[in-house]
Amino acid sequence: MVGPGSSTPGADGRYHAYFAEGYTGHNFEEFISILSPSSSQTVNVTFLFADGRTMLEPIGIAANIKAVLLVNEQVGDGEAVAASLDAPDPFVAERPMYFNFAGTITGGHDAFGAQSLADTFYFAEGTTIGGFSEYLTVMNPNPAPITIDITYYFSDGGTPSTITRTINRSRLRSAPRRMAASCSLPSGPCISMPWA
Repeated sequence: MVGPGSSTPGADGRYHAYFAEGYTGHNFEEFISILSPSSSQTVNVTFLFADGRTMLEPIGIAANIKAVLLVNEQVGDGEAVAASLDAPDPFVAERPMYFNFAGTITGGHDAFGAQSLADTFYFAEGTTIGGFSEYLTVMNPNPAPITIDITYYFSDGGTPSTITRTINRSRLRSAPRRMAASCSLPSGPCISMPWA
């Protein structure tokens, strides 16, 4: 969805939310919106940076009132960052991001927080033709490193291409040359999000 006030479909509250994609660079604004439908509570937001750093930010949330966190203010400018949210009671979270990419493309996108980790993801869509910038973002919120295989499939039916990466407790962004992809993790669960 594009523009201020974007929203994603509602969902039942859960105790965890994961966002692999996040960026606070020039002309990007990232937000995390949180709602606790049943009780006031503290939601622990752990930011995972591309260089392996982490930062814990406890956020007090009143019942039935949306809290909005401007990630740029929390982590600073120019950061590639993922986020893991945890709380003792159910909550829902989304991550709107607005941008003016390269000074020519304005827009935004909104992601509902993944409620669990998984070891395999499939993405049917993707393109790297002129005018598109396609990324695959993966996070590992676990303390131990994981090894992932990213397999790219081509529209001409050519032989799939696989790359292997090891991710510590951090965030990884891959910018493929062509894309329809699967992401599988033989050594542990993570969360993966496409972004175009």
